[in-house]
Amino acid sequence: YTSWVEEDFTEGLGYLNNAVEISTEIGDYFSLWAASYNLGAILSWNCEFEKSLESFKKSLDLAVAVNNLIGISSAKTSICISVYICRGELDIAFQESKDSLRMAQESGDVRTMGIAHLAYGYCCYSKGLIDEAENSLLKAESFCEKTTLFVWGAWALGFLGDIYFDKGKYENAINYY
Repeated sequence: YTSWVEEDFTEGLGYLNNAVEISTEIGDYFSLWAASYNLGAILSWNCEFEKSLESFKKSLDLAVAVNNLIGISSAKTSICISVYICRGELDIAFQESKDSLRMAQESGDVRTMGIAHLAYGYCCYSKGLIDEAENSLLKAESFCEKTTLFVWGAWALGFLGDIYFDKGKYENAINYY
C-alpha cells in the first residue's frame, strides 16, 4: 500500500524487505513469493535493476520449486518488462516473454494470459515485430479488461496507440491513447 498507493517508495521498500525477512524466517513461501515479487517491481521503478532482478528471481525460483505455472509466468513477465527491456536486453526479453506466454496459456489462467500477452507484445514492439506486437497487445487488452487488470490493460492500450501512430493510423492511435 505504501509503495503502490501512497508512492512512498522508501518506506515501502522497508516494509517489503521486512516482509521478505519475516516470511523467510517462518517458512511462509507464498508470502515470500509475493514480497519478493513486489520488491522486484518497486526496485525496478527506482532503476535498481540488478536488485530488482535478484528479487524477481527469488519469486521465480519459489514458483519453479513447486511447478506453479502462474507464478513462473508472472515472475518471468515482470522480469522481461521491468528489467530486461529497461536494460536494453531485447533478445533475452523476447525469448523469456515467449516462454512466459506459453506457460500462461498452459495454465489456462486468463489473468496471467493478459499480463503475458502484454509482455510478449511489448517485446515484439521493442524488436520491431509490429504486426505480432499488435496481435498480442489486442489479446492482452481483452484479457485484462475481463479480469479488471485496468493498469496492465491501460499499458497495452498505450502500446497499441504507439503502434497505430507508427503505422500512420492516427485516428486509431488517438482512440487507443
